[in-house]
Amino acid sequence: MPRRTSTANQSGQARGTARLYLIPPDANGNSGVFFTVKVKDATRSVSINGTIDHVLGSYRGVTLGCHLSNVAWANASAFPHRCLMAPFFTKTVCYVVDKIRGGVPISAVRYNHSYGELVDMNDTGENLARVRRDPNWAEREFILRPPQKFIPNRPRSFSSGDQPTNPATRMAAVMSNGALRRALRAGLVNISAATGS
Repeated sequence: MPRRTSTANQSGQARGTARLYLIPPDANGNSGVFFTVKVKDATRSVSINGTIDHVLGSYRGVTLGCHLSNVAWANASAFPHRCLMAPFFTKTVCYVVDKIRGGVPISAVRYNHSYGELVDMNDTGENLARVRRDPNWAEREFILRPPQKFIPNRPRSFSSGDQPTNPATRMAAVMSNGALRRALRAGLVNISAATGS
């Protein structure tokens, strides 16, 4: 989740925090199981190597246990900090838990990545079909990068091409809902549960 200039964002989380979902919200209105952790940005890039086993052991629609999460967990020693549980992945961000207190994650390091297409393929099950056609596709290197620093009033790109002029709208447009988006794409939750209607 991007850093905010205010002390709280629209979901009420303090600045510099993120929700890491173990179980996404469901169709029955349950809020899912998540941990709110303090987040700090990575300071250098990390290279991790994937194998076919990481794809075959992946789960659809989750931020923990997906293809890329399995790759990062198997390469935990590549990180310059502790990696205490399998990393959480959204379409553009990876959170690596580096502190646990009383069995509960309390801190994570944030990385950016450009493997959103792989995240989508994982959530639809397409990655399994792809690896059956070409087993070498999974045998590759992935790079996790430090996030760019948030600069207020810096122009952002929006899918509609229109940039909101209201700063509150601009902030809402970049708010991450990665775990929910992944659960929706995988069919684990329906749209009415996601919107609360």
